[in-house]
Amino acid sequence: MSEIEKRRFCYCKFAIVNMLDSANYTPLLAITNFSGLNKHARAMKPFHKYFEEVQLEKGHARELFQIFGEEIGGYNFFECSEPYNFSNTSDVDVPEIVENSYRAMAAFYEGNPYNNPFEFTLNYPYSIQRQHPMREVLSIYLIMFFLGSLVRYHPYYLESLLLRREAWVLESFIKSVPATFLRYMRNSIHGTNFIYEAR
Repeated sequence: MSEIEKRRFCYCKFAIVNMLDSANYTPLLAITNFSGLNKHARAMKPFHKYFEEVQLEKGHARELFQIFGEEIGGYNFFECSEPYNFSNTSDVDVPEIVENSYRAMAAFYEGNPYNNPFEFTLNYPYSIQRQHPMREVLSIYLIMFFLGSLVRYHPYYLESLLLRREAWVLESFIKSVPATFLRYMRNSIHGTNFIYEAR
């Protein structure tokens, strides 16, 4: 299993495109690691009701998403199954398209507060059997709550964990997640997905 396949989320790119110079417009998604997410068939129903998979030419992938020929095999592309019809570009209702696209992905969607080429991520549900949303911010909260409980009620057990070879995983997590969690909270409070850069 590759490192990408081990991830429980998909990186996504989003665009709104004019279809063949017609009056039709559609949201277009480029998604990595989609096969793992697609196994959650019950939770994916709203997504597949709104989006359908399409093939994207290499030239269009490069123009729209800066995805080059050697990378295109790592992506799945989706467009709206019923394109939006607007008589001219001044009539294009971008907020409506964005809102409807978000609703189709709401169970998995998480904004990306990092400065990288992807607009957002789609996170796998908790499990195949329990297809509840499991976002990164919720995962951070749950793990930190558990670790806080160990500090308070079972400090000796936590200390024994820190003496093992695998302690670096726990230490790395504790050092890295506060900044990530604060980014998510700041964005959630403000209702805007700010992109942050380290200084």
